[in-house]
Amino acid sequence: MGGCWTAATGDGPGAVQVPDYGCDMTGLNHAEEGNDVGFVLSAVEFSWDSIITVTVDGVITSWNPAAERVFGYTKCEIIGKPSSLLSPNDRVDETRTALAKLRTGQPVENFETFRVRKDGTVFPVWVVAAPILNEDGAVVGVTAIHRDVTEMKRAFETAQRMTSIVEHSDHAIYGRTLEGIITSWNPAAERMYGYTMQEVVGQSIDMLIGVDRSEEIRSIPASIRAGEHLEHFETIRVRKDGTFFPVSLTISPVHDRDGSVVWVSTIARDMSERRKATEIRRSLAAQENRLNTVMRSASVGIVLAGMDGSIQVVNRAMCDLLGYDEAWFLAHRLDDLVHPDEVEEAARDRARLIDGSREPLATKVRLVRSDGATIWVSRAMVVIPGQDGKPDLLMVQARDITAEHAAHQALA
Repeated sequence: MGGCWTAATGDGPGAVQVPDYGCDMTGLNHAEEGNDVGFVLSAVEFSWDSIITVTVDGVITSWNPAAERVFGYTKCEIIGKPSSLLSPNDRVDETRTALAKLRTGQPVENFETFRVRKDGTVFPVWVVAAPILNEDGAVVGVTAIHRDVTEMKRAFETAQRMTSIVEHSDHAIYGRTLEGIITSWNPAAERMYGYTMQEVVGQSIDMLIGVDRSEEIRSIPASIRAGEHLEHFETIRVRKDGTFFPVSLTISPVHDRDGSVVWVSTIARDMSERRKATEIRRSLAAQENRLNTVMRSASVGIVLAGMDGSIQVVNRAMCDLLGYDEAWFLAHRLDDLVHPDEVEEAARDRARLIDGSREPLATKVRLVRSDGATIWVSRAMVVIPGQDGKPDLLMVQARDITAEHAAHQALA
Protein backbone atom coordinates (compact mmCIF):
# COMPACT_ATOMS: atom_id res chain seq x y z
CA MET A 1 0.00 0.00 0.00
CA GLY A 2 3.08 2.26 -0.04
CA GLY A 3 1.95 4.12 -3.17
CA CYS A 4 -1.45 5.02 -1.69
CA TRP A 5 -0.52 6.88 1.49
CA THR A 6 0.77 10.38 2.02
CA ALA A 7 2.32 11.74 5.22
CA ALA A 8 -0.21 14.00 6.90
CA THR A 9 1.44 15.32 10.07
CA GLY A 10 5.19 15.36 9.40
CA ASP A 11 8.13 12.95 9.56
CA GLY A 12 9.37 10.68 12.28
CA PRO A 13 7.88 7.95 14.43
CA GLY A 14 4.78 10.00 15.31
CA ALA A 15 3.80 10.72 11.73
CA VAL A 16 0.29 9.69 10.78
CA GLN A 17 -0.52 8.67 7.23
CA VAL A 18 -3.63 9.83 5.35
CA PRO A 19 -4.82 8.04 2.19
CA ASP A 20 -4.13 9.81 -1.11
CA TYR A 21 -7.43 9.28 -2.99
CA GLY A 22 -5.92 10.61 -6.21
CA CYS A 23 -3.24 7.90 -6.58
CA ASP A 24 -3.26 4.41 -8.04
CA MET A 25 -5.66 2.40 -5.84
CA THR A 26 -5.02 -1.04 -7.29
CA GLY A 27 -2.74 -2.22 -4.49
CA LEU A 28 -5.01 -0.97 -1.76
CA ASN A 29 -8.11 -2.46 -3.36
CA HIS A 30 -6.44 -5.86 -3.56
CA ALA A 31 -5.10 -5.59 -0.02
CA GLU A 32 -8.51 -4.60 1.37
CA GLU A 33 -10.56 -6.96 -0.76
CA GLY A 34 -13.57 -8.16 1.17
CA ASN A 35 -14.23 -4.85 2.91
CA ASP A 36 -15.74 -1.49 1.95
CA VAL A 37 -12.52 0.48 1.42
CA GLY A 38 -12.29 -0.29 -2.29
CA PHE A 39 -15.88 0.82 -2.82
CA VAL A 40 -15.29 4.10 -0.95
CA LEU A 41 -12.12 4.90 -2.88
CA SER A 42 -13.84 4.13 -6.16
CA ALA A 43 -16.70 6.47 -5.21
CA VAL A 44 -14.18 9.23 -4.46
CA GLU A 45 -12.39 8.64 -7.75
CA PHE A 46 -15.53 8.88 -9.86
CA SER A 47 -17.45 11.47 -7.85
CA TRP A 48 -18.77 14.56 -9.65
CA ASP A 49 -17.93 16.57 -6.54
CA SER A 50 -14.45 17.77 -5.73
CA ILE A 51 -13.08 15.72 -2.80
CA ILE A 52 -9.76 16.67 -1.23
CA THR A 53 -7.95 15.97 2.01
CA VAL A 54 -5.67 18.32 3.94
CA THR A 55 -3.54 18.12 7.04
CA VAL A 56 -4.57 19.85 10.25
CA ASP A 57 -2.32 22.69 9.09
CA GLY A 58 -4.18 22.97 5.79
CA VAL A 59 -1.67 21.31 3.47
CA ILE A 60 -3.35 19.46 0.60
CA THR A 61 -2.64 15.71 0.65
CA SER A 62 -5.09 14.27 -1.92
CA TRP A 63 -7.00 15.53 -4.96
CA ASN A 64 -9.60 13.58 -6.94
CA PRO A 65 -10.30 13.99 -10.71
CA ALA A 66 -13.36 16.13 -10.04
CA ALA A 67 -11.14 18.57 -8.10
CA GLU A 68 -8.91 18.82 -11.18
CA ARG A 69 -11.93 19.71 -13.32
CA VAL A 70 -13.37 22.18 -10.83
CA PHE A 71 -10.23 24.04 -9.77
CA GLY A 72 -8.03 23.54 -12.83
CA TYR A 73 -4.97 22.22 -10.96
CA THR A 74 -3.59 18.75 -11.63
CA LYS A 75 -2.79 16.51 -8.68
CA CYS A 76 0.93 17.01 -9.21
CA GLU A 77 0.55 20.80 -9.17
CA ILE A 78 -1.50 21.04 -5.98
CA ILE A 79 -0.54 18.27 -3.54
CA GLY A 80 1.73 19.66 -0.86
CA LYS A 81 0.44 23.20 -1.37
CA PRO A 82 -1.56 25.13 1.27
CA SER A 83 -5.35 24.90 0.89
CA SER A 84 -5.53 28.68 1.27
CA LEU A 85 -4.46 28.76 -2.37
CA LEU A 86 -8.05 27.77 -3.23
CA SER A 87 -9.67 30.64 -1.31
CA PRO A 88 -10.09 34.23 -2.55
CA ASN A 89 -8.09 36.76 -0.54
CA ASP A 90 -11.23 38.00 1.23
CA ARG A 91 -12.16 34.45 2.29
CA VAL A 92 -8.82 33.24 3.73
CA ASP A 93 -9.79 34.08 7.33
CA GLU A 94 -13.10 32.27 6.81
CA THR A 95 -11.21 29.15 5.72
CA ARG A 96 -8.90 29.35 8.74
CA THR A 97 -11.90 29.61 11.07
CA ALA A 98 -13.47 26.52 9.49
CA LEU A 99 -10.18 24.61 9.80
CA ALA A 100 -9.91 25.57 13.46
CA LYS A 101 -13.39 24.16 14.07
CA LEU A 102 -12.45 20.92 12.31
CA ARG A 103 -9.33 20.54 14.50
CA THR A 104 -11.67 20.29 17.49
CA GLY A 105 -13.39 17.31 15.86
CA GLN A 106 -16.50 19.19 14.70
CA PRO A 107 -17.69 18.83 11.11
CA VAL A 108 -18.57 21.76 8.84
CA GLU A 109 -21.85 21.16 7.05
CA ASN A 110 -23.56 22.97 4.16
CA PHE A 111 -21.05 25.80 4.28
CA GLU A 112 -21.69 28.20 1.41
CA THR A 113 -18.69 30.22 0.31
CA PHE A 114 -16.45 31.01 -2.66
CA ARG A 115 -13.34 29.40 -4.08
CA VAL A 116 -10.86 30.49 -6.74
CA ARG A 117 -9.72 28.48 -9.76
CA LYS A 118 -6.22 28.25 -11.16
CA ASP A 119 -7.13 30.86 -13.79
CA GLY A 120 -8.19 33.32 -11.08
CA THR A 121 -11.95 33.09 -11.52
CA VAL A 122 -13.96 33.08 -8.32
CA PHE A 123 -16.99 30.77 -8.12
CA PRO A 124 -19.59 29.76 -5.52
CA VAL A 125 -19.40 26.40 -3.73
CA TRP A 126 -21.10 24.38 -1.06
CA VAL A 127 -18.60 22.76 1.28
CA VAL A 128 -19.03 19.78 3.58
CA ALA A 129 -15.93 18.96 5.63
CA ALA A 130 -15.23 16.33 8.28
CA PRO A 131 -12.21 15.64 10.51
CA ILE A 132 -10.07 12.51 9.91
CA LEU A 133 -9.34 10.68 13.16
CA ASN A 134 -6.57 8.21 13.95
CA GLU A 135 -7.03 5.09 16.05
CA ASP A 136 -6.75 7.15 19.21
CA GLY A 137 -9.49 9.55 18.12
CA ALA A 138 -7.11 12.43 17.47
CA VAL A 139 -7.74 14.70 14.48
CA VAL A 140 -5.01 14.10 11.93
CA GLY A 141 -6.54 15.67 8.81
CA VAL A 142 -9.65 16.89 7.06
CA THR A 143 -11.73 15.61 4.16
CA ALA A 144 -13.59 18.33 2.28
CA ILE A 145 -16.20 17.98 -0.43
CA HIS A 146 -16.68 21.01 -2.67
CA ARG A 147 -19.69 21.26 -4.93
CA ASP A 148 -19.51 23.91 -7.66
CA VAL A 149 -22.92 25.61 -7.55
CA THR A 150 -22.30 28.14 -10.33
CA GLU A 151 -24.92 26.64 -12.63
CA MET A 152 -27.30 26.07 -9.73
CA LYS A 153 -26.96 29.72 -8.68
CA ARG A 154 -27.43 30.89 -12.25
CA ALA A 155 -30.51 28.69 -12.66
CA PHE A 156 -31.89 29.93 -9.33
CA GLU A 157 -31.35 33.58 -10.28
CA THR A 158 -32.95 32.98 -13.66
CA ALA A 159 -35.89 31.27 -11.96
CA GLN A 160 -36.19 34.20 -9.53
CA ARG A 161 -36.23 36.70 -12.40
CA MET A 162 -38.80 34.65 -14.29
CA THR A 163 -40.93 34.34 -11.16
CA SER A 164 -40.81 38.11 -10.69
CA ILE A 165 -41.77 38.68 -14.33
CA VAL A 166 -44.68 36.26 -14.07
CA GLU A 167 -45.85 37.69 -10.73
CA HIS A 168 -45.83 41.28 -12.00
CA SER A 169 -47.03 40.66 -15.54
CA ASP A 170 -50.21 42.38 -16.74
CA HIS A 171 -51.11 39.22 -18.64
CA ALA A 172 -52.64 36.12 -17.10
CA ILE A 173 -49.98 33.38 -16.97
CA TYR A 174 -50.70 29.87 -15.77
CA GLY A 175 -49.31 26.37 -16.10
CA ARG A 176 -51.09 23.08 -16.49
CA THR A 177 -50.34 19.43 -17.01
CA LEU A 178 -50.91 17.67 -20.32
CA GLU A 179 -54.07 16.28 -18.75
CA GLY A 180 -55.35 19.83 -18.21
CA ILE A 181 -54.82 20.19 -14.46
CA ILE A 182 -53.86 23.75 -13.48
CA THR A 183 -50.55 23.88 -11.60
CA SER A 184 -49.73 27.60 -11.33
CA TRP A 185 -51.69 30.85 -11.44
CA ASN A 186 -50.32 34.40 -11.36
CA PRO A 187 -52.03 37.50 -9.87
CA ALA A 188 -53.05 38.79 -13.32
CA ALA A 189 -54.90 35.50 -13.89
CA GLU A 190 -56.76 36.08 -10.62
CA ARG A 191 -57.82 39.51 -11.83
CA MET A 192 -58.79 38.31 -15.31
CA TYR A 193 -60.74 35.16 -14.41
CA GLY A 194 -61.87 36.02 -10.88
CA TYR A 195 -60.50 32.84 -9.27
CA THR A 196 -57.84 32.94 -6.55
CA MET A 197 -54.84 30.65 -6.82
CA GLN A 198 -56.23 28.48 -4.00
CA GLU A 199 -59.50 28.03 -5.88
CA VAL A 200 -58.03 27.06 -9.23
CA VAL A 201 -54.75 25.15 -8.70
CA GLY A 202 -55.45 21.43 -8.90
CA GLN A 203 -58.64 21.98 -10.91
CA SER A 204 -59.28 21.15 -14.55
CA ILE A 205 -58.76 23.77 -17.25
CA ASP A 206 -62.33 22.98 -18.32
CA MET A 207 -63.58 25.49 -15.74
CA LEU A 208 -62.16 28.31 -17.89
CA ILE A 209 -63.48 27.02 -21.22
CA GLY A 210 -66.95 27.35 -22.69
CA VAL A 211 -68.99 24.15 -23.00
CA ASP A 212 -69.18 24.40 -26.78
CA ARG A 213 -65.41 24.32 -27.34
CA SER A 214 -64.73 20.60 -26.96
CA GLU A 215 -62.98 20.37 -30.34
CA GLU A 216 -60.63 23.15 -29.35
CA ILE A 217 -59.83 21.36 -26.07
CA ARG A 218 -58.86 18.20 -27.94
CA SER A 219 -56.81 19.85 -30.70
CA ILE A 220 -54.60 22.07 -28.54
CA PRO A 221 -53.14 19.29 -26.34
CA ALA A 222 -52.45 17.22 -29.45
CA SER A 223 -50.44 20.01 -31.05
CA ILE A 224 -48.63 20.80 -27.80
CA ARG A 225 -47.64 17.15 -27.33
CA ALA A 226 -46.14 17.37 -30.81
CA GLY A 227 -43.97 20.25 -29.54
CA GLU A 228 -45.83 23.02 -31.36
CA HIS A 229 -45.96 26.57 -30.06
CA LEU A 230 -49.28 28.39 -30.54
CA GLU A 231 -49.26 32.18 -30.67
CA HIS A 232 -52.10 34.71 -30.89
CA PHE A 233 -54.71 31.96 -30.69
CA GLU A 234 -58.01 33.83 -30.33
CA THR A 235 -60.86 32.13 -28.53
CA ILE A 236 -63.43 32.64 -25.77
CA ARG A 237 -63.01 32.00 -22.05
CA VAL A 238 -65.37 32.27 -19.08
CA ARG A 239 -64.88 34.09 -15.79
CA LYS A 240 -65.87 32.89 -12.34
CA ASP A 241 -69.01 35.04 -12.53
CA GLY A 242 -70.08 33.25 -15.71
CA THR A 243 -69.36 36.05 -18.18
CA PHE A 244 -67.70 35.07 -21.45
CA PHE A 245 -64.93 37.24 -22.89
CA PRO A 246 -62.48 37.10 -25.84
CA VAL A 247 -58.83 36.20 -25.22
CA SER A 248 -55.66 35.82 -27.23
CA LEU A 249 -53.58 32.86 -26.02
CA THR A 250 -49.91 32.05 -26.38
CA ILE A 251 -49.48 28.36 -25.53
CA SER A 252 -46.04 26.80 -25.18
CA PRO A 253 -44.84 23.29 -24.34
CA VAL A 254 -42.44 22.91 -21.41
CA HIS A 255 -39.81 20.18 -21.80
CA ASP A 256 -37.89 18.15 -19.25
CA ARG A 257 -34.17 17.39 -19.56
CA ASP A 258 -34.90 14.54 -21.93
CA GLY A 259 -36.85 16.81 -24.27
CA SER A 260 -40.22 15.32 -23.42
CA VAL A 261 -43.18 17.69 -23.06
CA VAL A 262 -44.23 17.55 -19.40
CA TRP A 263 -46.58 20.51 -19.01
CA VAL A 264 -47.99 23.55 -20.75
CA SER A 265 -47.49 27.26 -20.19
CA THR A 266 -50.27 29.66 -21.23
CA ILE A 267 -50.27 33.45 -21.50
CA ALA A 268 -53.77 34.91 -21.84
CA ARG A 269 -54.54 38.47 -22.94
CA ASP A 270 -58.02 39.86 -22.39
CA MET A 271 -59.16 41.17 -25.78
CA SER A 272 -62.39 42.77 -24.56
CA GLU A 273 -61.17 46.36 -24.70
CA ARG A 274 -59.36 45.80 -27.97
CA ARG A 275 -62.46 44.24 -29.51
CA LYS A 276 -64.55 47.14 -28.24
CA ALA A 277 -62.06 49.66 -29.63
CA THR A 278 -62.04 47.83 -32.96
CA GLU A 279 -65.83 47.91 -33.08
CA ILE A 280 -65.82 51.64 -32.28
CA ARG A 281 -63.24 52.29 -35.00
CA ARG A 282 -65.31 50.31 -37.50
CA SER A 283 -68.44 52.18 -36.47
CA LEU A 284 -66.72 55.53 -36.79
CA ALA A 285 -65.21 54.53 -40.12
CA ALA A 286 -68.66 53.53 -41.35
CA GLN A 287 -70.10 56.83 -40.12
CA GLU A 288 -67.28 58.71 -41.82
CA ASN A 289 -67.91 56.83 -45.07
CA ARG A 290 -71.61 57.65 -44.88
CA LEU A 291 -70.83 61.27 -44.09
CA ASN A 292 -68.36 61.52 -46.98
CA THR A 293 -70.96 60.00 -49.29
CA VAL A 294 -73.57 62.50 -48.13
CA MET A 295 -71.16 65.41 -48.45
CA ARG A 296 -70.07 64.43 -51.96
CA SER A 297 -73.61 63.90 -53.21
CA ALA A 298 -75.34 66.72 -51.33
CA SER A 299 -76.68 69.67 -53.28
CA VAL A 300 -76.33 71.92 -50.22
CA GLY A 301 -73.05 73.28 -48.91
CA ILE A 302 -71.53 71.34 -45.99
CA VAL A 303 -68.47 72.00 -43.83
CA LEU A 304 -67.04 70.10 -40.85
CA ALA A 305 -65.30 72.30 -38.30
CA GLY A 306 -63.50 71.77 -35.02
CA MET A 307 -64.99 73.03 -31.79
CA ASP A 308 -62.86 76.16 -32.16
CA GLY A 309 -64.48 76.89 -35.53
CA SER A 310 -61.50 75.89 -37.72
CA ILE A 311 -62.74 74.30 -40.94
CA GLN A 312 -61.49 70.76 -41.53
CA VAL A 313 -63.62 69.38 -44.37
CA VAL A 314 -65.67 71.12 -47.06
CA ASN A 315 -67.75 69.73 -49.93
CA ARG A 316 -67.92 70.86 -53.53
CA ALA A 317 -71.38 72.41 -53.15
CA MET A 318 -70.07 74.79 -50.45
CA CYS A 319 -67.10 75.74 -52.62
CA ASP A 320 -69.47 76.53 -55.50
CA LEU A 321 -71.85 78.41 -53.19
CA LEU A 322 -69.25 80.87 -51.92
CA GLY A 323 -66.78 80.78 -54.81
CA TYR A 324 -63.71 79.72 -52.80
CA ASP A 325 -61.55 76.65 -53.44
CA GLU A 326 -60.99 73.93 -50.81
CA ALA A 327 -57.58 75.28 -49.74
CA TRP A 328 -59.14 78.64 -48.81
CA PHE A 329 -61.75 77.00 -46.61
CA LEU A 330 -59.19 74.81 -44.80
CA ALA A 331 -57.18 77.93 -43.94
CA HIS A 332 -60.15 79.79 -42.44
CA ARG A 333 -62.77 79.56 -39.69
CA LEU A 334 -66.56 79.52 -39.67
CA ASP A 335 -66.71 83.18 -38.61
CA ASP A 336 -64.85 84.12 -41.82
CA LEU A 337 -67.85 82.96 -43.88
CA VAL A 338 -70.42 85.07 -42.05
CA HIS A 339 -71.37 88.67 -42.79
CA PRO A 340 -69.57 90.99 -40.30
CA ASP A 341 -72.90 92.16 -38.84
CA GLU A 342 -73.83 88.58 -37.85
CA VAL A 343 -70.51 87.22 -36.54
CA GLU A 344 -71.38 87.71 -32.85
CA GLU A 345 -74.82 86.12 -33.18
CA ALA A 346 -73.38 83.17 -35.10
CA ALA A 347 -70.74 82.67 -32.36
CA ARG A 348 -73.44 82.68 -29.66
CA ASP A 349 -75.47 80.10 -31.59
CA ARG A 350 -72.42 77.87 -31.86
CA ALA A 351 -71.63 78.22 -28.14
CA ARG A 352 -75.19 77.24 -27.13
CA LEU A 353 -74.94 74.16 -29.30
CA ILE A 354 -71.58 73.14 -27.87
CA ASP A 355 -72.72 73.72 -24.26
CA GLY A 356 -75.27 70.97 -24.32
CA SER A 357 -77.87 71.11 -27.01
CA ARG A 358 -77.90 67.99 -29.17
CA GLU A 359 -80.72 69.23 -31.39
CA PRO A 360 -79.78 70.70 -34.78
CA LEU A 361 -79.77 74.51 -34.76
CA ALA A 362 -81.50 76.00 -37.82
CA THR A 363 -81.34 79.72 -38.57
CA LYS A 364 -81.11 82.18 -41.43
CA VAL A 365 -77.80 83.94 -41.80
CA ARG A 366 -75.92 86.08 -44.32
CA LEU A 367 -72.70 84.74 -45.85
CA VAL A 368 -70.17 86.63 -47.95
CA ARG A 369 -69.01 85.22 -51.28
CA SER A 370 -65.49 85.53 -52.66
CA ASP A 371 -66.69 88.30 -55.03
CA GLY A 372 -67.96 90.33 -52.06
CA ALA A 373 -71.63 89.62 -52.72
CA THR A 374 -73.88 88.82 -49.76
CA ILE A 375 -76.19 85.83 -49.92
CA TRP A 376 -78.86 84.56 -47.54
CA VAL A 377 -78.69 80.91 -46.51
CA SER A 378 -80.70 78.57 -44.38
CA ARG A 379 -78.07 77.26 -41.98
CA ALA A 380 -78.29 74.10 -39.87
CA MET A 381 -75.62 73.11 -37.30
CA VAL A 382 -75.27 69.83 -35.43
CA VAL A 383 -72.62 68.50 -33.01
CA ILE A 384 -70.81 65.26 -33.92
CA PRO A 385 -69.45 63.45 -30.80
CA GLY A 386 -66.06 61.73 -30.67
CA GLN A 387 -65.17 58.26 -29.34
CA ASP A 388 -65.46 59.51 -25.75
CA GLY A 389 -68.97 60.87 -26.38
CA LYS A 390 -67.85 64.48 -25.99
CA PRO A 391 -68.41 67.10 -28.74
CA ASP A 392 -65.75 66.66 -31.40
CA LEU A 393 -66.91 68.30 -34.64
CA LEU A 394 -69.53 70.74 -35.88
CA MET A 395 -71.35 69.99 -39.12
CA VAL A 396 -72.77 73.08 -40.81
CA GLN A 397 -75.14 72.89 -43.77
CA ALA A 398 -75.98 75.96 -45.88
CA ARG A 399 -78.71 76.22 -48.53
CA ASP A 400 -78.95 79.35 -50.68
CA ILE A 401 -82.30 81.11 -49.99
CA THR A 402 -81.37 84.52 -51.40
CA ALA A 403 -84.19 84.50 -53.96
CA GLU A 404 -86.71 83.32 -51.34
CA HIS A 405 -85.58 86.03 -48.95
CA ALA A 406 -85.88 88.72 -51.62
CA ALA A 407 -89.40 87.51 -52.49
CA HIS A 408 -90.48 87.70 -48.85
CA GLN A 409 -88.98 91.16 -48.50
CA ALA A 410 -90.85 92.31 -51.63
CA LEU A 411 -94.16 91.02 -50.26
CA ALA A 412 -93.55 92.70 -46.97
